[in-house]
Amino acid sequence: MKEFDFSCKILNEILLNTMQLVVFDMAGTTVDEDNVVYKILHKSVVEAGYNFSLEEVLYHCAGKKKHQAIKEVLASRALATDTSSAIFAAFIGNLDATYEEFEVKTIPGVEDLFSQLRQRDIAIALNTGYNSNIANLLLAKRLERG
Repeated sequence: MKEFDFSCKILNEILLNTMQLVVFDMAGTTVDEDNVVYKILHKSVVEAGYNFSLEEVLYHCAGKKKHQAIKEVLASRALATDTSSAIFAAFIGNLDATYEEFEVKTIPGVEDLFSQLRQRDIAIALNTGYNSNIANLLLAKRLERG
C-alpha cells in the first residue's frame, strides 16, 4: 500500500505542477442542487399527464440533454413523443421559476479545492448543461453570498 500511496503523491505533484486549467461541471459536481433538475423534469412530465416515478426519470434522463431525455422517457413506454416540445417548454419555465428561489450551495470541499487551485495559479472553468440564464443566475447568487 505504501508504494501505491507514494505513486499517487508523485502523480499528484506532477499533475499539479503542470496543470494550467481544470474544468468542472456545475449541477451535482460543484453546485449542490439536490437533484432539482430531475425533480422539475419529473414534475413537468407528470403535469403533462404521464405517470412516471422520479426514479424512472433519473434512469432515463441523467446526463442527457433534457429535451432528448423527455423523448426517451416517453419512448421507454412506447408512448408518442410528439408532446416532448411542450413538456420541455414547461420544464424550462418550471426550472427558471425554481432557480429564482433556489439557495445556492456548493458541494462540500469545492470551495477549498478551488482555493487550492487558485493558490497554484491553476485556472478554473465551469461547464454546464444549464442554459445561460440559469448558469448566470446561480453564479450571481453565489457571488452575492460571498
